[in-house]
Amino acid sequence: EKKLNSLRKLLEDTCKHDYVVARHIASLTGKIISMGLALGPIARFMTRGLYAMVQATNAWCEMLKLSADARMELTFWKQSIGKVNGQPMWHSPSAVRIVYSDASNTGYGGYMVEHGMHVAQGNW
Repeated sequence: EKKLNSLRKLLEDTCKHDYVVARHIASLTGKIISMGLALGPIARFMTRGLYAMVQATNAWCEMLKLSADARMELTFWKQSIGKVNGQPMWHSPSAVRIVYSDASNTGYGGYMVEHGMHVAQGNW
């Protein structure tokens, strides 16, 4: 909750300005990415515009005008941080089907455990 509040504050502060110091954009982007396990894959996707701004800078103290993409991403995070937070960190693996197969120079064969009647075989 502490990290989430810190991110909300950074988002609020950043959205108030048209120009932002490059170090601030990098810090904000890093904070979002560091929370990637809890936020899900959207964290990397919805920081591309912010990353582009950081990469375009020549110095950490440079003032950057927020691009349209970066502003859209900031708005997304401001509105959605509570909705996307809480993604499961680990997904339980689940086997849908177990398949055994083999091949040689002359043919191939396979067998699905769950569906024992389904056998594939043939010659090359």
